[in-house]
Amino acid sequence: MKRTLLTLIILAASLDINAQVVFKPGYVVDNEGVRKECLVKDYGWLHSPEKVVYKLSEEAKENEGAVKDISAFGVAGADFIRREVNVDLSPVSLDILSHNRMPEYEKRTVFLKVLHEGDVSLYEYNKERTLYFYDMGNGVVPLVYKQYMESTHGPIRTNASFREQVKQFPGAANLSRTKLENLDYTATDLLKLFDTEPKKVEKQKLGFAVLAGGGLSLFDFKTVKSSVKPFGYAGFEVEGFLPFGARRFSIALQPSVQFVQGDWYYEKYDGSKKENFIKVLDFSIPVVVRYNLYLNDKSRLFANALVGCDVPLSYDYYLYGKDYRFRVGFRAGVGIGYRYGHFRTELRYTDGSAHLSNFPWAMNDWMRLASLNVAYCF
Repeated sequence: MKRTLLTLIILAASLDINAQVVFKPGYVVDNEGVRKECLVKDYGWLHSPEKVVYKLSEEAKENEGAVKDISAFGVAGADFIRREVNVDLSPVSLDILSHNRMPEYEKRTVFLKVLHEGDVSLYEYNKERTLYFYDMGNGVVPLVYKQYMESTHGPIRTNASFREQVKQFPGAANLSRTKLENLDYTATDLLKLFDTEPKKVEKQKLGFAVLAGGGLSLFDFKTVKSSVKPFGYAGFEVEGFLPFGARRFSIALQPSVQFVQGDWYYEKYDGSKKENFIKVLDFSIPVVVRYNLYLNDKSRLFANALVGCDVPLSYDYYLYGKDYRFRVGFRAGVGIGYRYGHFRTELRYTDGSAHLSNFPWAMNDWMRLASLNVAYCF
């Protein structure tokens, strides 16, 4: 199991990081104010971008624009503008908090993400920490929020001056005094101050798939192992992408029914051999964390890590002529696969408990599964 996981990590690390993103329709604005409709590489920025990679058509070569070259750009429903602003460089780690109540500003020219545009515009900048800015027509001003300590061993205090700053926003009249005093320094709370709807970002839709697979199973107990037997499963998948990372990260639920079996022989006192066997029909509920590596708009590689439980629906067994209880089994696994269009295939390996609760070696029983599955994605 550990070797398999290590192999997948090394393989993922060896892939070019640029294969994880794709070009999407967008625009760039140069220093002369000329707007060009183009294809922009969407990195799904977790931190504020420092450059823009774009091309004028599918066949054209890639261009790279630094902050000094591009005054604005947009892609996938997100817009960024270049501004010179005061960036608070105060430390944020609790063990090195500043003793100064006021922000420690440094002038920087950066790309700000546009959260709202209007008589009052709201912007976001994210590097070591997330900062917010506003513009009422007289330049971009930082909204002040800072944690600090008055003395080395004193309590942590907060300068939340932004709550006073936002009272001048027209939309502040729509919030009660209590709500203003408890306003959090987050995009969600700050956008409540605007009369109009906040800027909409491309929505992440759920994905659905039907899947089936089969492979080889092995029951591995403390002193004996079963023979390798075929097994199969079928089910469906619901997948949701996380709201960052340009659809690279997702979580999926894969309810399925699987049939697993194993057998082995033991020698009786009279020298004859007797077959032991286990046959289990499970309802399996794995939760999958998926990392996608986009090759182009139609194809991608992906790596999965999963945990789940197997609920025995029915079973048949002969184990040394004794009765045993079957329990819910738990397992973990990894997989790697490829998707093209609506079709997907995956190689998967899982390790888990083998259901037996009062078997002599129940603390050391394992059900090992290696499989290939195929899916049709909607």
